[in-house]
Amino acid sequence: MVDVDISIRQGEEVESQPNHLWDTQYTGETYGWDWVCAGPDDALNRMGLRATRSLDTAILLQILTWRRAEPYDVLPSGSDPKGWWGDTIDLEPSETPLGSRLWLLYREPLNDRLAVRAKNYTIEALQTFIDQGVVVRFDIETAIDRRREALLIDIAGYSQDGQRIYEQRFSRVWRDEFTHFTPPPGFAGWVELK
Repeated sequence: MVDVDISIRQGEEVESQPNHLWDTQYTGETYGWDWVCAGPDDALNRMGLRATRSLDTAILLQILTWRRAEPYDVLPSGSDPKGWWGDTIDLEPSETPLGSRLWLLYREPLNDRLAVRAKNYTIEALQTFIDQGVVVRFDIETAIDRRREALLIDIAGYSQDGQRIYEQRFSRVWRDEFTHFTPPPGFAGWVELK
């Protein structure tokens, strides 16, 4: 027989635990995203990576990550179906793919049909938050800003009690350079800060 010592630290079960979904924030200068450092006053994560806006970060990752194209999608010339390799090894049959198919629109002409497809792709990408009970509903509006030559995607998310818990406008400039431009991996020039 082997003796095993089990140590129980007093009060551990009631202490707040750090949130490990680190905040991802738009950097502006480089059209990129980066994690944010926590400040010295963050008791759970002093000077670590800030983790106070996990819903915002999860939605950003879902919208701006390239979801694998469906077999029936028409791929942009010279493109592959993209997607995250981890989606090929789901542990649960109910798992949904990571990301959105908004990347399929990069070379499309800026018109009303594109706005409808963008709305459908956004609804598809965000459905997982509704299915998991994180958000009760999303209000999603898409529009074409012809003056700026941009696609606008407005997203508002609501909790069980009807409170708005998420609001963001995504915009993509659709000038001539973007209709013939293949974004480099990780390029996400989509967010418009309010």
